[in-house]
Amino acid sequence: MSGARVVSKKYWALALILLSSFMAVLPAVEAFADRAYTGTVFGRTAYHGYFDNGVQTTNDENLLDSPIPSSVNSPTELVNFLRGLYNSGGKNRASSAVIVQTLLGKNGAPGLRTVTTADWDNLQWRLEAHASWGGINWFETRPSCEVINSWYMPLENDVAWRIREAEAGRICSDSTIVFRDPGGSIAYELNRRCGNPMGRSRALQNPSGSMTPVVESLVNGTADTTAEEGQPITFRFRVNNNSTLVTTRTSYPQARVYKENPDGSTTTLATYSGGGTPANPQLSVLPSNRTYIHDPTRGGNASHIYNALASLATHGARVCATLTINPRNAAEGSPVATTSAPVCITLGKRPKMYVAGGDIIAGGTFRNSSGVCPVLSPAPSGVRGGQVFTQGATTYSSYADYGVMSLGAISLFGANGSPPSQPLADSLSYGNSTNMGYFYSSGRGTPATGNPTQARCLNDPFAIFAPRVSATTTATTIDVATVGSSVRYTGPGRLLITASSPIAPGRKIIVDAPNASSVDIISNIQYADGPYASVNDLPQIVILSGSRILVQNVVSRIDGIYAAKTDFWTCHVAPLLNQCGLALTVNGAVIAGNRVVPLRSAGAQAPNYGDKAETFRLRPDVLLNQLSSPNSNTVIRTIEQREVPARF
Repeated sequence: MSGARVVSKKYWALALILLSSFMAVLPAVEAFADRAYTGTVFGRTAYHGYFDNGVQTTNDENLLDSPIPSSVNSPTELVNFLRGLYNSGGKNRASSAVIVQTLLGKNGAPGLRTVTTADWDNLQWRLEAHASWGGINWFETRPSCEVINSWYMPLENDVAWRIREAEAGRICSDSTIVFRDPGGSIAYELNRRCGNPMGRSRALQNPSGSMTPVVESLVNGTADTTAEEGQPITFRFRVNNNSTLVTTRTSYPQARVYKENPDGSTTTLATYSGGGTPANPQLSVLPSNRTYIHDPTRGGNASHIYNALASLATHGARVCATLTINPRNAAEGSPVATTSAPVCITLGKRPKMYVAGGDIIAGGTFRNSSGVCPVLSPAPSGVRGGQVFTQGATTYSSYADYGVMSLGAISLFGANGSPPSQPLADSLSYGNSTNMGYFYSSGRGTPATGNPTQARCLNDPFAIFAPRVSATTTATTIDVATVGSSVRYTGPGRLLITASSPIAPGRKIIVDAPNASSVDIISNIQYADGPYASVNDLPQIVILSGSRILVQNVVSRIDGIYAAKTDFWTCHVAPLLNQCGLALTVNGAVIAGNRVVPLRSAGAQAPNYGDKAETFRLRPDVLLNQLSSPNSNTVIRTIEQREVPARF
């Protein structure tokens, strides 16, 4: 018996020793009272595990064995802290996964034990957004009793929720990381002391609006799509945040500048990348509905300057730029790249026009069959010249010797023999605007409408010259140097006009083509040099087109009066590119019902900047020829000469 007692005492002693050892390594457990809550938290009822929905009501633990360090006070630091826990495995991995997945608003499920790369990226995205609008308080004292509190379930390696009751000796307020919506309401609470998610937490808001990459172009500092030789091209790269939320992700911006080749391929000229890498993009605050200017080269005002003269030798070549961001929205779960539409600059020529000895007018209409000049709708275009170019002390531009008058705007076109924007040029520039006094008003002393009236009809060569023509022809080519008399082309197709020799003294020819699809000038038309015995010996060529007049690229001089119901093209050849380099001189008058299209490119490159691509010269013979007109009341008149002040 006694031996039996001794043995029994030894066993008890051993059992006590083993129990003491076991209790020494067991983590601290919750020893206070708690109770169930109603409803669900992240899809789970009280005491049910987040991952596997298992039940455990005792031996609960804090999610973290050590408090969250005070150094964790930014989105990146919190993500890195949770990543460290996750990578350490065991309890820390399960607790970290629960915090990440619930911050993302996911209801419990077994597969959520794995935190994917997209999950980490999405969490960073949301944390940055909340931080940017001041939605994170890293150190806020919040209650931890009589509220829903989470706890770690060691037997399940899972996390569940219940209400933690207030009891004597229990800590009931803690430093907490509090996440708020833009409106200020609490979305999520994370207890710093124990790492437990608190309350009926919900997902952090997801800035779901995709970002849009945009490229803008400047030529010589202004928005344009064509550059002359030597003009700097600037590409600006922007990322637009289309969300109503603030985001801080600029993604991984990559800019590409390239040249288009004739065969349709492209040659990369330069590439630039933003800070970071696709896996770790550069981050910068991007307010909602705002634009982030990203400079892939210097970090300031986004731009890449590209010199057209140095790198593009062929006129008509295009240099383009695109901007790609990846991801366009980290909230999409995986990187999705998007690229801006290409923005291209054409290396072109901006030649200069010269109107010598006369005026240039834009606006007005010919009389219709009822004898009325229709009101233009929409408002007519104005007068626009090429780029003003300065080299040294010399300025090169388009201008007229006398006045420039327009129903629309006048831009980059000088008057009074002066470059645009010079005081002398402005003194003879008349636009139909308030400050110009409505040169084309509906009448003196009456409010201006900005549209031409019957009193503002264009000079009408058709009404003056067409009635003088009686002979007709269907020949599609007319030689104005040899044709027997003035003639009307009755065909509907294309009419070719040529001159096999200079126009002899006294020769006066009118060609009227009311139904032609176009009238093409295919050779020079030049008056003979004389001698002229009287005014009656002055030659005169008048070309009337019911559609358009097209001057071929081989023509360098045409004398006479040229009137088109629609357009007058100074160069017409297919293709146009690099085919219109010959200068054109028009000695006479050009009247077009729609527009004059100057396409010559002479003088647009060094060393010939002073050359004019087109010169329109109103010579005295245009007016003197009318002295011999058979009807004095049909004499063609100059352009409102009585309203133009004397030239300075």
